[in-house]
Amino acid sequence: MTVGEKIKKRRIEKGYSQDTLAEKVQTSRQTIYHWENDITVPNINDIQHLSHALDVDHDYFFNTDSDKPLSSTDEVVSEIYQKVKKHWRKIYIYFFVGGALMIGMGLLTRILTNVFFSNMPTMPGSSIQSTGEKIFLIFSKIDFGLGIILLIVGLIFLFKDLQKQKQYR
Repeated sequence: MTVGEKIKKRRIEKGYSQDTLAEKVQTSRQTIYHWENDITVPNINDIQHLSHALDVDHDYFFNTDSDKPLSSTDEVVSEIYQKVKKHWRKIYIYFFVGGALMIGMGLLTRILTNVFFSNMPTMPGSSIQSTGEKIFLIFSKIDFGLGIILLIVGLIFLFKDLQKQKQYR
C-alpha cells in the first residue's frame, strides 16, 4: 500500500472529508488530493501533522506494502527495481522511436533533396551544388547520424535493463 493509499484509507476510517483533514493538517484540500493519488508525497512535517490528525504512529506511513520489514538488502533493491523498471522501459522505447524517426527524416530529406535539386539547371561541365542542396544534404546527414546514436543508446539501455532483470529475479 502506498503512502497515499494509507492516508486515504485512514481518512475514510476516521470519517473525515479531504477538507476536514486539510484543516487539521493545516494545508489545502488539493494537497490532500495529491497525496492520496500519489501525485506528490508529504514531507516529514506533514507526516507529523498527518499522524496526529489520523491517530496513527509515524511508522504507519513508512511500512512496506506487506506491512512487515524486509529481511535483506537484496529484497529492498529488488522491490525498488520492480517499481522503476517500467520507467526504464519507457526510456529505451523513446530512444528507439526517436532514433527511427530521425533516420526516417534523414532519408526523407535525402530523397527530397534529390527530387528537388536534380532538375535544377547547372552550368555545363560544372559539378557545383547549390547552397540549398548543400544545406539539405548536411541536414540529412545530421538527422541520420543522430538517429543511429539514439538507436545505439536505446540498445545500451535495453541490454542494461535485461542484465538487471536477470540479476534481480
